[in-house]
Amino acid sequence: QLVGELAAEGLLQGDNDGISMMSLANFTLGKLGMDLEKSSVCKVGDASTQANEQGVKVGWVLRSIAGTPVASGGKAAILKQAAAALKAAPTGVRFEFQIAIDEAASRHCAACDKFVAIGEFSEEQLAAGPGKQMCGSCEEYAETYGDGGDMYE
Repeated sequence: QLVGELAAEGLLQGDNDGISMMSLANFTLGKLGMDLEKSSVCKVGDASTQANEQGVKVGWVLRSIAGTPVASGGKAAILKQAAAALKAAPTGVRFEFQIAIDEAASRHCAACDKFVAIGEFSEEQLAAGPGKQMCGSCEEYAETYGDGGDMYE
């Protein structure tokens, strides 16, 4: 249903991998109304916030701001990038998110940075939430070789 609504509003673009696709949202200078864990949305504010009004959902992954890939280095670097882009264009900046086609069927793995079938996550990892959860393969790698946080970089 969400996919149909976003497509009807022209907010979906690009090819998809069968599990995820891209969605666009336009933000203006001011509070965004969302919280990030790494580049994943982990909280969306109440109905009066920009993120809520734009339809942003928990679990979406921020990929670019004003056409520039999001900064590495976590939340602080991304917020700094967003603030700079919004100051340069206070009338509006496009944020591009990667979203699950079927939110009930897949989740984003913070370690391999991919959307993966939900069955590939342990209950413990699902409970960790967006930006923290790892799929079974990445969890096994981390247990065997250490942290595994950004093991594919």
